[in-house]
Amino acid sequence: MAVKPGMLRIKRLKFYAARAKIDLVFRGIALFSLVFHLVLTLNWFRKHSEESKFWEFVMMCYFLTVFAVLIVPLFQEIRVADDVIFLLNGCIHIEKEFLREGTQISVSSYFFIFGNMVIQAMTCLPVGISLMSLARPCMPPVLSSMAFLECPSWTAHGHAGTTFRIVVAVAEWISLSYRVAQILAQLQNHVWRMPAMSTFITAAVIVEMVALYMLITSTSKLPLPVLFLFVAAGIDFFFIIQCLFNVLSYSYENSSTF
Repeated sequence: MAVKPGMLRIKRLKFYAARAKIDLVFRGIALFSLVFHLVLTLNWFRKHSEESKFWEFVMMCYFLTVFAVLIVPLFQEIRVADDVIFLLNGCIHIEKEFLREGTQISVSSYFFIFGNMVIQAMTCLPVGISLMSLARPCMPPVLSSMAFLECPSWTAHGHAGTTFRIVVAVAEWISLSYRVAQILAQLQNHVWRMPAMSTFITAAVIVEMVALYMLITSTSKLPLPVLFLFVAAGIDFFFIIQCLFNVLSYSYENSSTF
């Protein structure tokens, strides 16, 4: 499931490049969606940066960073596609050889817990944004707040009808689910060539700092959906920085016994 929306397909336990027209269309839609959100966010700064509250400005800087960074993996997957396929097929071959020899393969509780946290984040994020688009259609990063509605404030409804809100909610859920699955696939592929690793580390540190800063200084001022967003981001990226980066920094001999 995680690999399906990206650049790979798997058949009979063997990966191969996804070059069908539908795959190219999906990647084009993903890139267009990210660039569109990035342009709308920049347009928000042009129109509303002076009149916005401080926490609103910080929150939009947060989304600007996220949208800009997410464009990098789309180009990175094209750059290293053949290497990723070779790596994954090699891993499967080695594991099959171990199983043929009767080796007992197990997963440590650490990776089991971390994987469940990733699954929880993948489930909660699209659902949360979809629900927010129904209740708060004028609150970024919901697409309708920056493109289709006249929104005097983030708490306004922008004269959005029920049908319009449902359509936007479904569109946001599909878009986020597709992007999250792509990102997870690339993380699982261990493609950390430049500039992927440096970009990911920078983005993770910025997101964690912004989330903690907002929770420390502006908790009483944040609307409930925004508060939940920064709480989830703070928890997830804390474990990414403290655990995932720690594992990736180990040599093979150390990480295999982690």
